[in-house]
Amino acid sequence: QVRTPDANPGTFCLAPVIDGAFLPEHPLDAFRGGRAHRVPLIIGTNDREGAIFRGRANVLPRSPWRIQALFDHAPEDSHDEMRAAYPGLPIKRAAADFGGDYAFWYPSIVVAGLHSRFAPVHFYRFDIAPRVMHLLGLDATHGIEMYALFDQVDSPFARTMTALGGREPFNRAGERMRRHWLHFACTGIVEGNWPRYTESDRLTLIIDVVDRVEADPRGERRRVWQRFLPGL
Repeated sequence: QVRTPDANPGTFCLAPVIDGAFLPEHPLDAFRGGRAHRVPLIIGTNDREGAIFRGRANVLPRSPWRIQALFDHAPEDSHDEMRAAYPGLPIKRAAADFGGDYAFWYPSIVVAGLHSRFAPVHFYRFDIAPRVMHLLGLDATHGIEMYALFDQVDSPFARTMTALGGREPFNRAGERMRRHWLHFACTGIVEGNWPRYTESDRLTLIIDVVDRVEADPRGERRRVWQRFLPGL
C-alpha cells in the first residue's frame, strides 16, 4: 500500500480486479453502457477529501513526483489549465486537493453523470467541519461525515473534533442526512428539496450548517479534469 503510489502513481493496491468472471468489465464501462444495475443512487464526496492523506496514510498522488507522473500521462494542452485550477501546485494544500479530487471527487462526478442517463441520481458534497478540523487544515476531509451520518458524535474522536465548537451544527447535519438516507433506503426517493442530478445541470446538495443546492459546483475544475483525463 505504501510502495504502490510511488511505483505506479495514481494507482491503489487495494482495488477490484477485472477478471472476466466476478468483475467482467471495468465499472465505468458498465455505467457508460447502461449495464450497471439501473437503481436509484445517492453518491457524493467531502469538500476536501485529500487533506487527511499524509504521513502513514500518504497514498494519494500529492507529492511532486506523483503529481508529475500524472501530468506526464495527460494531454499536454491540459497542463496549464490544471495548474491554474490548483494554484501553487504542488504545495501542500493544492497538492492535497489535487490528489483528493483525482481519487474521489472526479470519479464520483463521472459515475453520477453516466448513471443519471439510466436511473435517478442524487449527488451531495459534505462541507461542514468543526473548528478543530479547520485549525488543523483538514476541513471537511475524508471520513468525517461518518461521525455525523451514523450518530457517532459522542465517540472519542468526535468529541475531540468538536472540542472547540461546532458540535450542534455537526450533529444536526447528521440528523438531516439520516432522514435523507433512511427515506431513500425505504422508498428509493429522497425527501425534501434535493433535486435529481443530471449532466445538464449537475444539481448538488451541499451539506453545511445550512444546506443548499448548487448547480455544477466547481464546474470549471470538472471541465479541466475532463481534458486532463479524457479516457475516464
